Amino acid sequence: MNVIHILLQNFAKFLQDTGASANTARNYLADINVFFRYLSDKQQPVSFLTLDSLLSSSSQNNYHHYLLDHFPTATVKRRISSLNKFSQFVKNSHLVTPVTPISSFQSPASVSSSLPSPLPPISHSKSNSPFLYALFVLLIISVSIMSGYFASRFSKSSIIGLVDPSAATIYSQPR
Repeated sequence: MNVIHILLQNFAKFLQDTGASANTARNYLADINVFFRYLSDKQQPVSFLTLDSLLSSSSQNNYHHYLLDHFPTATVKRRISSLNKFSQFVKNSHLVTPVTPISSFQSPASVSSSLPSPLPPISHSKSNSPFLYALFVLLIISVSIMSGYFASRFSKSSIIGLVDPSAATIYSQPR
């Protein structure tokens, strides 16, 4: 079963659980199918790993522009509403990080002015925990290596350690 089928089945169950009528659910599912066909035409694979970027504000704005170019205003409004409902479902299901919904119908000029800049701002508030964990691991490895080295240097009976080639004696065994 592919990801789109799983998402649509779960979305249909979500709509049923929230009390949407059969016609409303059918329209929502048809509109989300149009969105997935749009992604397929753009050769953007749909998976649980890519779902976050596919439902990002910039991706939704690109889809909105596509709809404005190809469909009447009423259809665009309904499909954007369906996509916002689907985004809400995905967010509430914790499949991705929160998605900012597109506001109701906007003119093409106002949509282009609300598009994000090409490069996102750099966030300096990211967690340092992966860095700290890597630093901790490196510290443990360094301490292990150093203690092995010192043990070999100061202990005559150490079985672990470095061998000093100048002090090595070759023993010959009797035949």
